[in-house]
Amino acid sequence: MKCSEPGRAGCQVSIWSTPRSPGNMRNRFAARFDDARIEYLVNPDDHHMSSYQFTLIVEGPDLQSDAAMDVLFENGCDDALVGRTDGIQYLDFDREAPCPETAILSAIADVERLPDVEVIRLAGGGLVSMADIAARTGRTRESIRLLVTNERGPGGFPAPVTDPRTRYRLWRWSEVRRWFDTDYGAPVQEEDQGYDQVAAAINAGLELRHYRRYVQPEQRARLNQLIGLVTG
Repeated sequence: MKCSEPGRAGCQVSIWSTPRSPGNMRNRFAARFDDARIEYLVNPDDHHMSSYQFTLIVEGPDLQSDAAMDVLFENGCDDALVGRTDGIQYLDFDREAPCPETAILSAIADVERLPDVEVIRLAGGGLVSMADIAARTGRTRESIRLLVTNERGPGGFPAPVTDPRTRYRLWRWSEVRRWFDTDYGAPVQEEDQGYDQVAAAINAGLELRHYRRYVQPEQRARLNQLIGLVTG
């Protein structure tokens, strides 16, 4: 199935497949894990499987071509929609797995089995705006603004990941939620509290892999040393 208007912004294509079952989920993970791990990942009678929705931003050849769609299907990406907006290609996944890291990392591996395709980013990656924080915590935007500016609450609200001097700022939700839990004393109830930490970590790895190539060779040793300090 191919997009009838490939140049149109926001066009999406579904990769059709048979319904999911323990059998085809086993095939999806078989190439990457040993038998014991596969049994843990795909046996719904013994282990809880959840559905995780996420979007991968990719670079490479046209994923909406007939040939690419066939390969994506064969690689196990039957749980994804392939789309393009303003020339940017992405895949919307709805993947069943026992944990978010398994869902996301297996999807990245499946997509990158297609020649010359690289996943460069996990959309969102756990970043939130002030309005997002207000919605997730059930507070007003003004209430969040007062917490951010230390005009209310115990202070020490997490620093944004963007320039703090700009009007439109973004925060890591995992840091904000931890602040509400430990500093403000108002825990935020969510079904999967580990997703945003996983998303942030995976995004850091993807971006490092993508941009490392642009670092001058003579500076890579220093970059590797920095990575060692960060990950050690």
